[in-house]
Amino acid sequence: MEGKYKQSSVDKLYPGALMYEAMKIWTLPERKKERLQELCENGEYFAQVKKDGNFYQFVTTPKESYLFSRSESVVTGLLTEKSANVPHIKTILECLPPNTIVIGEIYYPGLTSNEVRSIMGCKAPLAIARQNGDMGLIKYYIHDIIMFNGISLIDMGAWNRYCFLKAVFEKMNLGDNDSIELAESFETGIYGKIFEVLESGEEGMVLKKRDYPYVPSKKPAWSAIKVKKIDYADVICMGFEPATKEYEGNELGSWPYWELEGRLCAIDRDSVGKSTTNLHNWGYKPVTKLHFNGWCGSILIGAYDVHGELKSIGSVSSGLTDALRDSIKQNPNDYIGQVCKCQAMEKFGNALRHPIFKGFRDDKNAKECTIESIFGDSVS
Repeated sequence: MEGKYKQSSVDKLYPGALMYEAMKIWTLPERKKERLQELCENGEYFAQVKKDGNFYQFVTTPKESYLFSRSESVVTGLLTEKSANVPHIKTILECLPPNTIVIGEIYYPGLTSNEVRSIMGCKAPLAIARQNGDMGLIKYYIHDIIMFNGISLIDMGAWNRYCFLKAVFEKMNLGDNDSIELAESFETGIYGKIFEVLESGEEGMVLKKRDYPYVPSKKPAWSAIKVKKIDYADVICMGFEPATKEYEGNELGSWPYWELEGRLCAIDRDSVGKSTTNLHNWGYKPVTKLHFNGWCGSILIGAYDVHGELKSIGSVSSGLTDALRDSIKQNPNDYIGQVCKCQAMEKFGNALRHPIFKGFRDDKNAKECTIESIFGDSVS
């Protein structure tokens, strides 16, 4: 495939390297967002976690290897080359055969692209010094492959490319290195997995159409769909919902929170030698950790309507820490009426879909939290 970059120009700086522009990821338009669940469940897509990092493609040649970003150098007019900033990654991946191209994200677990830029956006000596200091070695999260040993995989469907990549990853034992990570792919339960991923702090997910080829520099609709945490809302704490009482999880073998005839009991069954069956026979019932500690299950949230009346818009439980729940238990009135920031998958109707609590705000007046400011004019 003839790309934007002429091979003769590339060879002057990066002899033998093949250079392709990145394929761009599409985002569902607002009017199509209601189709997200359908797309997750129709069997045409698989999903991968999207890291909050920077895109890089690793390219091998018979004599050298390179790490190209998606942006062009103002000096050369070619993709910017940054392998000198991450020599540990380059050394590991040089086991790949010549004329191989893998694609991924350079990222720091738990951090953002700002920290990534502090490594990849500076000169190599400073990048190495920072990684040898408190920041530690940066990682490469590989999620695609478009060439292997000189054989182009661009026209291969996304799922087959991933399976090929996984086989290469395992054969080369790349997983033995802490700095290299293979993207996990999800074929089922994608819709629920999206919310789990967002709640865990990841940037989002990418749905990839199983049979779609890799198209450099293009953003084909429906081929690869980016789902990110993009909606935020400032809402008001209206009160609290009690926690669910009955525990129905799968950790009964080590569960310490129980109730006997209305009395809460903390049981270390490993030390007392009581089996789950015995506990049930003796009248014990497992309860949730939140109920056991007397903590709330969720925060009731609301906003003011056009008449100045405070209206409920739901509740939020994800993102509440044990420390916050305990503080609410001790001093609930300190929180009622306070402004809190929530992140949500999307806003629909007059509710937030899968909200995540992000913290209380003492810099905003509660009267500023209106239904109109959150949902727009379409909501009465």
